[in-house]
Amino acid sequence: MELLEYFKKTLELFKVVGEGLKGKLAAENITPTIYKTYKLQAIEAALKKINGGFSCTVVCNQRNTGKKEKQIQEIRFRYTKDLKMQNNNAPSSTCGTATTDVMFPLMQ
Repeated sequence: MELLEYFKKTLELFKVVGEGLKGKLAAENITPTIYKTYKLQAIEAALKKINGGFSCTVVCNQRNTGKKEKQIQEIRFRYTKDLKMQNNNAPSSTCGTATTDVMFPLMQ
């Protein structure tokens, strides 16, 4: 696959999963806001449903508020070399355990 073709395909994949992710999460009763926390397992379940049944990894960092709050830094979806979806079995360990409360970052 040529570089330009690969780049075009990644943009197509973003349209499938990434574009409008905030609205897709809201449809799964996960409203990205800085005022509410969600259990990591609930966020992962919603993302799996959005991603056609394939798991993903959520990466968190410490929110800079002086409290021990975790916030989502990135969401990693995984694809094969030929750009087909696959499960991302890497744990979301930077977020804590499945029952950890996680917040969304400040969004505009």
